[in-house]
Amino acid sequence: MEVKVEALDLLQAEANKLRVEKEFLDKQQVSKDSRIAKLEGEVQELTGEMAGVFDEGFQEALVQASCENPGINVSNCDPTHHVVEGKVVPLELGD
Repeated sequence: MEVKVEALDLLQAEANKLRVEKEFLDKQQVSKDSRIAKLEGEVQELTGEMAGVFDEGFQEALVQASCENPGINVSNCDPTHHVVEGKVVPLELGD
């Protein structure tokens, strides 16, 4: 009977140790999940900022193209076009 009591005590001690370890790992997981969510938010914010900067730069390039090529129609321009010899043409691979 005494051996069984000792075995039960050892099992209970091991179970308590595992509970503590599980709590620690759960907290660590929550912390990592929180960090991931924060980083994903930062990525979205930076992506939005980059899109804004790209658009501003593109609009500035249109203004510059208009100044360098008076009378050129840049109203239908998008980033897949460029100006060649005063005309707006589609951008081709390798350009």
